[in-house]
Amino acid sequence: MEVKFNWDALPSTKLEASRLSTPLGCLIRKNSAKVPTLTSFPTKCSNCGAFTSIYTKYDTTSDTIFCPFCQSNSKLETGTYPQEIDFQSIGESDDTFDYVLPTDIAQPIVSRGPVVLFVVDTYQHVECPKEMAALKKRLIECISEIPPETPVGLITFNRDVTLHSKISDIDISVDDFPSTSDLNDILGNKPMLAHILLKIANNSKNNIWKGQNLLQSGYFFSPSELIQRVNELSSMPTRSFKSERASGLALLVASLLLSSASSSSLLGKVMFFSSGPCTIGPGLVVKSAENIRTHDDIANMKARHFADSSKFYRALSYVACGYTLSQANDAAFSLNVSLTDFAVKPSAPKFSINLFFGALDQVGLYEMSPMSSGTGGSIIFSDSFESHSFGSKLMAITPTLSDQDNCITVMTSTGLKVSYSLNYGTPYQSSYQYGNASNFHHQRISDTITGFESSLRKRYFTNRWYLGDLRDSVSCVLFEVDPLALNGKDVYIQFQLEWWSHELQKRVIRSSTLRKQTTLSTFLGKVGEFSKITKKVSESARHKALLSSFNPDTWITILTRLLINKIDTTLGFESFEEVIDIMDSTLIRITNLFGNIQKEASVSENPFEKLKTLYSIDEHFKSLPIYGYYLRRNPQLVSIFNSSPDETAYFHHIFMGLGVEESCIFIQPKLYEVCGRALSPRPLLTTSIQSKDDGIFYVLDTYHTIIIYLHCNKNKLRLHSSDNDDIIYGRKLEKINRILDIVESELTTSRTFVPKLVLTQTGHSQASGWKEDKEEMVATRETPEANNERGYQLGEVS
Repeated sequence: MEVKFNWDALPSTKLEASRLSTPLGCLIRKNSAKVPTLTSFPTKCSNCGAFTSIYTKYDTTSDTIFCPFCQSNSKLETGTYPQEIDFQSIGESDDTFDYVLPTDIAQPIVSRGPVVLFVVDTYQHVECPKEMAALKKRLIECISEIPPETPVGLITFNRDVTLHSKISDIDISVDDFPSTSDLNDILGNKPMLAHILLKIANNSKNNIWKGQNLLQSGYFFSPSELIQRVNELSSMPTRSFKSERASGLALLVASLLLSSASSSSLLGKVMFFSSGPCTIGPGLVVKSAENIRTHDDIANMKARHFADSSKFYRALSYVACGYTLSQANDAAFSLNVSLTDFAVKPSAPKFSINLFFGALDQVGLYEMSPMSSGTGGSIIFSDSFESHSFGSKLMAITPTLSDQDNCITVMTSTGLKVSYSLNYGTPYQSSYQYGNASNFHHQRISDTITGFESSLRKRYFTNRWYLGDLRDSVSCVLFEVDPLALNGKDVYIQFQLEWWSHELQKRVIRSSTLRKQTTLSTFLGKVGEFSKITKKVSESARHKALLSSFNPDTWITILTRLLINKIDTTLGFESFEEVIDIMDSTLIRITNLFGNIQKEASVSENPFEKLKTLYSIDEHFKSLPIYGYYLRRNPQLVSIFNSSPDETAYFHHIFMGLGVEESCIFIQPKLYEVCGRALSPRPLLTTSIQSKDDGIFYVLDTYHTIIIYLHCNKNKLRLHSSDNDDIIYGRKLEKINRILDIVESELTTSRTFVPKLVLTQTGHSQASGWKEDKEEMVATRETPEANNERGYQLGEVS
C-alpha cells in the first residue's frame, strides 16, 4: 500500500500538536505491486486485534507475542506461528503482506457474482432525436465488454418502472401508492415495500425471498440476451427536460431486487443511465412546473425537496453497503440513530451504484451523488450520450472487473486515535465493537469535533469503513494525536484492507504496518536512552524536525478534502462564508508558525525598487500561498456559487478519489507549450502565452479537462463554435493529431480518469477565457458542458 502523510513526524507536545493547524492525516492507495503472500488467516493479537507484522516480537518457547499496538503480551494458539514468511528476517521497508483466506468447506458453494443491473431512462426529447439511439449504442458497447458468464439484468423507466424478466415484464408505478403518502421514507413503510416485493416474487421462477437463488429467478440474462433486449427498446418522446420521471422508484426497485433476495453474499453493480431529474415519486428533486434548485436556493433553505430527497438516496446507499432496509431508513431519517448502532452481516448482499447522465440541464446529481460516493461507484456527467467524451469515459470503467466488497480497518498504538475518513465509503461498526457491545468511545477512536466538521452532521465513532468498488481511488484517514499518552515514543499504524477477489474467488486481506517517529524519537539514535531525550533535545530542534517532515502537496490535498467535506455537509445549514474563513485562517496560521517569513531589503539601486517590501519564506512552505490562491478561486472545488449544484457534486466526487499529484493539478492547473514533439512546462503567468509567433500550441491541464489552444492571427483552423469532437476523436487534421499524440503520451496514458479534450484557438468562441492583449492573459478552466463561463486569471502570486 502507498501511504503519504501530511506530516511524517508526529508532534511530541501539546504545543506542537496545536500548531499543525489541520488534523494529522494520510492518503492511502491500494497499488497493484506484488507483495509477499500467505495462504492462511492472519495471526492476531488476542488483546487488540492487530495483525502480526515485522514489528511484532515473538517468543517461540512460550508461544507468545509482544504486540507493539497494545504494548502487551498475547498467547498464540497452537500452530499459528507463521512459518511461510519469517517476519523477523524482513527489512522495515517490506511492511505489507497479503493473506489469501482459505475457503470455509462447511459453507455451501454459491456464486458471489458480480451481477450487473442496468437501470435505463427511456425518455427522448424531441429536440435531441439521436439521443436514444446513442444511448442504446453505449449500452450495447458496455454490455459487450462484460464477461459472457456474468448475469445481467434490466430495469427501464419513464413515468413507470419496468422490471424485465424472461417470464413476463412487470410494471411498478407511483400510482400504486396513496397520493397522500410521503414516498421519501418508503424504506420505513413495510406495506409499501411489501407491495413491490410481492410483485417481484410472484413473477419469478422461484421464491427469491425464501432461500431460492436470485440468479435463477428469471430476472437475469446473459450479456448476449440483454443486447437483444436493448435493441428492442423503444423511446418515450417528450418535449420537456423535466418530464414525469420516476428515477428514485427505479433505483428503489433495483435496490430491493439485489438486497432483499436471500442469495447469500451476492455482489453486484447498478448501472444507472438518465437524461433528466427525478420529478415524481421517492427521491423527487424538482416538480415539472418548478425551476430546479441552485446553490443559493440550497444555502437559503428554499430548495424544499432537497433535504428529503438527499436522505432517501443516502438511505439507498446504506442498503447497497449491506444494511437492512429498516436500518438504512432509521440511520438516514432519524437524528438519534447512527449507522454504527448496527452490525452488517458478512453474508449481506452488497453492490455499487454507478450514475451516468447525458443532459443539457441539471439532473439531481447533487442529491444522488451519495449513492456513488458511499458505495465506491463511478459518476459520468455529460451534456449528451452521443458525445465521444461520454463514450470514452464509460468504456474506461466498464471492462474492469474490480475487486469488490472492500473494507478497511485502521489500528493505532497508544497516543494516536483514529478520527474519521474523507473518501468514498460508508462507516461500519468499529473493530472494537464485539457482538452487541456498542463500545463507541474506545481510547483509540477520537471523539473530538474539529472546526472542519459540520456541527449538524452525525459523527460515526469507528475505525472501519466499507469502500465498495475501490478501484484506483485514494482513501484518506485522519487522526488525533495525544502527546501526553504518546510520551514522545514511536507510534504504530496498521491498515487492514479486506476484499473479495473475483480472480481468485476468495477473500484477501492486505495488511500494511507503519512505524512513525515523533519529534523526540527522531533523536533517539543520537542520544541513546529514551528517558534522556527530553532533557537533551531543545524546542527549536523539535521544531526543525517537525518542519523537515512537512509534505506541502499532501497537506494541501487533505486540506482541500476537509473543505469539500465541510461545504457538502454545511451548505443549507451553516454559513458558507465560514468555510472560506477557515481556509484563509488555516493557511495564514500554518505559514506564520512554520513559514519563517522574513523581510528582506532590496539590493537594487533603483529608489523605487527600494520602496517595495520583499519577503522570503521557508522552502517547505513557499508553494502554499500559490496553492491557496488557486484553491480560493477554483469554481469546481471552493468558489462554487457560479456553478450549478450538479457540477459541484460531480467535481467534488472526482477530487475525493484522487492522489496527491492529481489533486495538485486539479487545484493549480499546469500550462505547457508544445515544443517539437514534447510539452515544455510554462509558469502560469500573464507573460507565458504572449508571443509574437503565430502557430504555437499551448496545453492547459486541469486534470478533468485538457484544453489545446492555438495562438494564431493567421491561418486559423476551421473549428465549430462549440463541438469539435470530430476533429479530436475522428483525427481529421494531421496538425492536431500530432498534438493529441503528445498529450496522450505525456499526460493521459498513466491516468485512470479520462479527461475531456477541448480544441480552441485565438478568437474562437471557446477561447473566451484566453484574452490576448498586452495587459491581460486569462486561461479558462471551464468545460464545454458547463452552463456558465468562468475562468482563472493567470497571474503571479508573490
